[in-house]
Amino acid sequence: LQDDSGQISYTLWNKNVELINDLKLEDGDTVKILQAQARQRQNRDGENEISLTHWDGRIIKGDYDVPEIEQEFTPIGDVSEQRDVSIIGVVSRLQDIRVFTRKTDNTEGKLRNFDVRDATDEIRVTVWGDDTNIPINKGDFIKIIGGDVRFDEYTQSQYSMNTNFNTQITVNPENLPIETIDELNAIREELHPVPIGQIQFDYDEDGTEIDIQGRILSLEDPREFQRDDGEVGVVRSALFADESGKVRLSFWNEKAKGDYAVGEAYRIENARTRLGMYSVDLNIGGGSRIIRLSEEEASAMFIPKLETLEKALYDYIPIEDVEEDEEDKIIIGRVIEMFEPRTFERDDGE
Repeated sequence: LQDDSGQISYTLWNKNVELINDLKLEDGDTVKILQAQARQRQNRDGENEISLTHWDGRIIKGDYDVPEIEQEFTPIGDVSEQRDVSIIGVVSRLQDIRVFTRKTDNTEGKLRNFDVRDATDEIRVTVWGDDTNIPINKGDFIKIIGGDVRFDEYTQSQYSMNTNFNTQITVNPENLPIETIDELNAIREELHPVPIGQIQFDYDEDGTEIDIQGRILSLEDPREFQRDDGEVGVVRSALFADESGKVRLSFWNEKAKGDYAVGEAYRIENARTRLGMYSVDLNIGGGSRIIRLSEEEASAMFIPKLETLEKALYDYIPIEDVEEDEEDKIIIGRVIEMFEPRTFERDDGE
């Protein structure tokens, strides 16, 4: 809370937190606080400060004579290593929630990383604990007030932001200035999925991250392999397509254990290009996101049905016209004889 004399924090506990939604409180609203309890505590800098707690008091929303407060946001390109930084931008990259075990007490913790982009640059943001449950999607507008920025040599901008107990995160905030909305919409337009047919022609470097959406045409069983460090890894291959073309996917480790099905529609974010001898394939690893789409969602994204994709990508031919080395053909026939499986010995003795 802020008036013309200063700022103070106001904490609601348990069921009282529902008052925020009941009163439809937003940034910039003016309120009257009755019968709050004041207490002194140390802030994160070790200094004593007074804060307010809601107990048996009241919050009255109204139009009170309080000075207008304009929140200052730092352009992401201007951030430096400091506390209490506020930014606004578009979620340009999003990872799944990660669960970890704390070394201090062996309890379970959660974190989630996502990137925020504005017209000046991009920064990696990490949220912790319950904040990982905030519903966030790629392309959302996001406002973060009170994050801590630190030097981070592993990010493109050389900085990353950590949120804390006092950080305020608002997804798709209302009442943004028109010029801000136009700027963020222009960034959002750049985040569209890549047509699969363009991958073979437009991407000639390993490790480029792209998003795609389509359906699984074929799916292999997971197979294990031994890593250089002696650990066992898992990989699984699939053929994935939209109306413009198809691409081979390699799901790695945890992503290889997912429950996928031929014909199902998916949106895949943060896939990485891999240059093969004759084609560009995609790796789906720990930083990738796989989102299963309902048929309604797939239809809204103009993803064709599996049968339509097969007709667009393959040629139907009679069996008598099959020739050596032909690809992308479909034949339809009747099974006239079935043989039993047989085993054989490979050159490596397996």
